[in-house]
Amino acid sequence: MNCPNRALKQKKKINCMQSFIPLKVAMDVFDKPTSENKQFMKNVDRFVAKLNF
Repeated sequence: MNCPNRALKQKKKINCMQSFIPLKVAMDVFDKPTSENKQFMKNVDRFVAKLNF
């Protein structure tokens, strides 16, 4: 069985992935309060509100 992520190009893409945890999103809004970041924060807040802990 072959792993689809064994190619060097795929590994580089995985290593460069960004994490969008709620805290990071909130800090991005404070650092760069663009409308795009504010909209992204609203989307993350909606997603987190749907989670059941």
